[in-house]
Amino acid sequence: MQELTFIHLSDPHVLAPNKQLFVRGINTENQFRHSQKVLLNTETDAVFTLISGDLVHDGNETDYRHLKKLLDETAAKNNIPYMLALGNHDTRRSFRSVFLQETNSNRAYYHSTTIQGVRFIVLDSMIPGEVSGKIDAEQLTWLKKQLKTEAEAGTIIIMHHPPVEEHFKNKDQFAETIKNTDVIGILSGHIHRYSQFYFQSIPCFTVNSTAYGMVKINENITTTTKMTGYSIITVKNKKLFVQPQTITTDKPYLLSV
Repeated sequence: MQELTFIHLSDPHVLAPNKQLFVRGINTENQFRHSQKVLLNTETDAVFTLISGDLVHDGNETDYRHLKKLLDETAAKNNIPYMLALGNHDTRRSFRSVFLQETNSNRAYYHSTTIQGVRFIVLDSMIPGEVSGKIDAEQLTWLKKQLKTEAEAGTIIIMHHPPVEEHFKNKDQFAETIKNTDVIGILSGHIHRYSQFYFQSIPCFTVNSTAYGMVKINENITTTTKMTGYSIITVKNKKLFVQPQTITTDKPYLLSV
């Protein structure tokens, strides 16, 4: 297959202008607009932009309508569509109302799409009212059926929570579902920093938030930083090549318990 390149963003935590308060000392809309400006001036062969959850901070329709306006403006300028996943700050009903024009639907948001031979499976790891995540039984059953058929250039799974014990409640069931399949990578957000590790011998990558960075000092203290960024991801020969990019960087400036 030919190379496939896309942009990975996460955790913009956008709030509508009429309610914009600072989130951890950060104006998240300004941060997101700045990231979009940077991307518009970055030369890549990206065919779409992925945002892996925590799209908005409060999860109401006003925030989603504002985010949709920002995304549509950028997509019109660079002619690149976007792919979305939901995180723990999102609300399924409000998201579906604004982005899918569905009323009174609280169903988990998951789907599969194939681009240039690569299958992208978006899962919904949200547990309403909780910070940590899981993939529910309905999605695991659906995922197992999807993975029975191999994709031409492999499968990439996208979900907000990385599959590690601290953030993900049923990693064993998830591991069993994807074992010995064509999954070539797992992309997540949630932790507001870039990382890479292996899960079931599958490479996993998180990405810097566009809003603010977070570094865990110990069990009780997390350092919030102004470091933001994104990743440029290329798929070639069923392998992921990830280039983490920094938009802004700063020393830690806030400690929160």
